[in-house]
Amino acid sequence: ARQHAERHGVPVKDFSASFSDGMAFCAILYDVLGGKEMPFPELTPQDKRRNFELAFKLAEKHGVEPFLDVDDMVRMAKPDAHSVMTYVSFLFKKFK
Repeated sequence: ARQHAERHGVPVKDFSASFSDGMAFCAILYDVLGGKEMPFPELTPQDKRRNFELAFKLAEKHGVEPFLDVDDMVRMAKPDAHSVMTYVSFLFKKFK
């Protein structure tokens, strides 16, 4: 996850706070999809809801089951690390 996100300027230090604004999810999807379908260059960390909605809808479009809730992720300053790790593993299983 770190390699995919940091390649696009999103630092990943953990599976909690590093994923709290949705940018890491978006960067991972942008990377694994070859820059297609994700408007990553337009995204900002301040627009958490949009980031999570884009990432989760795009992942679901590609067959990744919804596991995390947008409202929960927006509300939490530090998402549950185990839940984030599980979802990231679903992403990599699908896109490897």
